Amino acid sequence: MALNQVRPPNTRVFRTVQLSFGANQAFLSRRYRDNDADAGIVARSAETAIELTFADKIAPWLQIQPDVQYVWNAEHAPSGSHALVFGLRFRISASGH
Repeated sequence: MALNQVRPPNTRVFRTVQLSFGANQAFLSRRYRDNDADAGIVARSAETAIELTFADKIAPWLQIQPDVQYVWNAEHAPSGSHALVFGLRFRISASGH
């Protein structure tokens, strides 16, 4: 799901704002889990996550996008716990578009 707000092209405002929410679930194959077990890692059969991200074009040439994810039964989290993941992406455009 994404919400976009774009200004009309004839205005001097260059901002484009996007808000997105997502969910996913990954199922790990038996072979993958067996391989982890051989390495001494206890693997779960699945992990589930939700994600919220917001993108904003703060200059004609620069977009910034913070991101947060919450993962249940994270594959490589200690003790089979959940994980909270933060990210930050910058997009730089040489043309300014």
